[in-house]
Amino acid sequence: MPSSNIAIVVRDISAATAISPTGLPAARSRDGRELFYLEQGPPTSLTAVYVDGDETSFSFSNRTAILVWVFSGETGGFCRSYDVSPDGQRFLAIKITEDGGEVDRPQIIVVENWFEELKRLAPPSD
Repeated sequence: MPSSNIAIVVRDISAATAISPTGLPAARSRDGRELFYLEQGPPTSLTAVYVDGDETSFSFSNRTAILVWVFSGETGGFCRSYDVSPDGQRFLAIKITEDGGEVDRPQIIVVENWFEELKRLAPPSD
């Protein structure tokens, strides 16, 4: 077992297998064959591990750093700041601007009872 308090570990009833002593947060590919996580650096990198297992055994191999992480959420934590596409070939993340901040987020305005608001603002002509 790794010595840090935060780690990626796969556990069954009889044993635990440490995949990364510093990686968080993890995301699984839709087919269950890969595990993705942020490996703390420097530099922090998005890392993939191939997973093989069944009801009686578990193994992982081919740990690969996919890219250097220059996106929001690089310090890890328990909430992922990225997601994996259904085909496992693309990632969605929040980009950090050149000055170190996050890109301005577009606003979404939700108007409840919009039809009533429309009738009030533009009453039908008789």
